[in-house]
Amino acid sequence: MARDAEVQESNGRKRLRLRVAVHESGPEGTAHFFTVVAFDHVEARAASFPKGQAVRLSGRVSAWRDQAGKERLGLVAEELTAIE
Repeated sequence: MARDAEVQESNGRKRLRLRVAVHESGPEGTAHFFTVVAFDHVEARAASFPKGQAVRLSGRVSAWRDQAGKERLGLVAEELTAIE
């Protein structure tokens, strides 16, 4: 994880927001950063994950436009597990 997990509340519903880095293999070693959100049981389990924690997640890709009108991509996690 690129930073500590953050719990937010909107319209009475809690949501976990975090940033993850996905590193490409090879000599370049490029990293891609994604915003991940999780709700309900996933949010409760993962709220204490610290920055640097390796995680495995599955879910769906979500697209939206930010306030400046730029298209953003993120992930909605359905499963999120710490890797020891």
